[in-house]
Amino acid sequence: MFDATGRQVEQLFVEHLTFDELGALMLAKGFARVAAA
Repeated sequence: MFDATGRQVEQLFVEHLTFDELGALMLAKGFARVAAA
């Protein structure tokens, strides 16, 4: 999901998501990573 620099894409997310949504996204990605393991 992130490009080579990562920072620009992450900044886009920060600009378009609230911090609550961003936190929920990070949480979901964490659970997905655990489930895939």
